[in-house]
Amino acid sequence: MARLLIVLCLMAMAACSKPFDAVTPAALPRTTYAAMDCGALNRELRLLQLSLRREALHQRQAQTLDAVGVIAIQAPVGRLLDMDREAEIAALKGRRQIAQLTHMEKHC
Repeated sequence: MARLLIVLCLMAMAACSKPFDAVTPAALPRTTYAAMDCGALNRELRLLQLSLRREALHQRQAQTLDAVGVIAIQAPVGRLLDMDREAEIAALKGRRQIAQLTHMEKHC
């Protein structure tokens, strides 16, 4: 019985939301920001940074709910309530990565 409980807890923990830092950037075409000038790239990078901060906060909240849920009811509540922001974070990180690369290539 104890082994079953341990296995169930481990499975529930594996289903929890990923930490913000563990989310890898999505792959995007390098030409995404090629048409932007330096001013537009600077604005875009600021907006992306603000968006990433907001999503990091939401992801931490989902992680907290997942942890509490796993302890209380053996279920990742944040993920069950669709609070996990992994896809959005991956897309924003990918956009930021390409915007930064374009920023450097254009010597902004």
